[in-house]
Amino acid sequence: MRRSILIFLFIIFLMAQQVSAEKLVVDSKYMDFNKETVVVNVTLTGLKNGLSGYNITITVENPSLADIISVDLPEWATLNDHSDLPSKSVWIKAVDLNEKVQGNLSEILLAKITLKTKRIGVSQLTVTSYEIDDDEGFQIDPIIQNGTILVDVNGNGRIDIGDVSYVAYMVVNKIPQNLKADFNGNYKVDIGDLAKIAYYLIGKIDKL
Repeated sequence: MRRSILIFLFIIFLMAQQVSAEKLVVDSKYMDFNKETVVVNVTLTGLKNGLSGYNITITVENPSLADIISVDLPEWATLNDHSDLPSKSVWIKAVDLNEKVQGNLSEILLAKITLKTKRIGVSQLTVTSYEIDDDEGFQIDPIIQNGTILVDVNGNGRIDIGDVSYVAYMVVNKIPQNLKADFNGNYKVDIGDLAKIAYYLIGKIDKL
């Protein structure tokens, strides 16, 4: 009986640790293909001992979908830098020189990343590396929550029969062509693009 109680208390302890752990979050965004850009927030939640600085890298896993074109940093990040843009990946460095990010904080904004979309499709926005330190110089090892960018015809957050129909109308010239539906890169929307999005819809392929 005592052993069971100890096991139960240990499980509760592990669950509490999981709940209280810091989390590095990249937002997910869904948009229709008539919009040129989308802004994604990168945040850190559950801070216990402030933040002295960070160096993180964010990557668009499907670079044919979008490019990262700019990075905006919050006011506390008085010393900052990032890699050259546009690119499929960006590293961002920031330091809290004025010690504005201190103590226990439920959430702090690290950066706003602007992406320019190129076509219909889905891509993960992945944290590919990170170094984050608290105010005492200890490294923070957060849970990573990667984001997703999805670009479709009507912005309903999924690629469905409506998107397939829209591409079909382009192919038969019922509506003007939009090269964001050019999946094979031949600079026109044709039967090959229609077949590809149809195969994606029914699960024959896993990437547009």
